[in-house]
Amino acid sequence: MARLEVTHKERAFDYCIRELGNPYRSLIPGGVVVKVSDAFFCAKDASYKSLRSVPENLTMIIPADKPHCKHQEPFNCCAEWAVWGDNGSVIKPRLIPDEVVPLLRFGYPKSKEKPLRINSKGVVLAQSIAATRYRL
Repeated sequence: MARLEVTHKERAFDYCIRELGNPYRSLIPGGVVVKVSDAFFCAKDASYKSLRSVPENLTMIIPADKPHCKHQEPFNCCAEWAVWGDNGSVIKPRLIPDEVVPLLRFGYPKSKEKPLRINSKGVVLAQSIAATRYRL
């Protein structure tokens, strides 16, 4: 767990190319073509089977993975925006006091948030954690 105050918002494509060197399924902006393999190129509304078929007016991006942390990669398909900040806390396991656990709610939208299920001994059920992870 960690905390991050969001201070920047930009196109996910720009963030991924700058920070990760790879678009990671982010939406390709207009005027750009990305090399996917030796003989396949993708643009916003088209794909090309050879370099010769790519129009000259498009900016060519050739992915080159940069060292990065796994949490920087988009976790869903077709990300449009990336948000980030400079003053976040370190990502690490953190202890949560027992009395706070029943107050935690997970889900989206807010109307569908649910608490973790806890057994009679006060232990969070493994199935509840799995279900919560799936919902997130």
